[in-house]
Amino acid sequence: MVTLAFPDDDPYRGAGWQSVKSGLIRRRDAACRLAPFECGCSDPWRCRCGDDEEVLSEFRLDCLAAAYWHVLERGYTPVANWPVLRRLWRRGGIHRRLALLISKRSEEARER
Repeated sequence: MVTLAFPDDDPYRGAGWQSVKSGLIRRRDAACRLAPFECGCSDPWRCRCGDDEEVLSEFRLDCLAAAYWHVLERGYTPVANWPVLRRLWRRGGIHRRLALLISKRSEEARER
């Protein structure tokens, strides 16, 4: 099934859109019926507890740091991915300064 961004473009007048919506509602209701995991999450689909350390390899962290610097050099604020910023902070040095800069700019943007 294809999910359409604009239901008016659907030749069936949004019937596909409605089935996606009803499927998501059923999924949310099922997640509410589940007993919570040890981490406190009740939905296994969205639970990312404990995954951050394994997923972020050193190479990926280097790539993300380079991408963050690239975005900052252009005058924009990158989206604050808190697990990544925590790992950058732990590295120290220039990576710690990068994490501080992104978190400060994110806080400033939130206050506006």
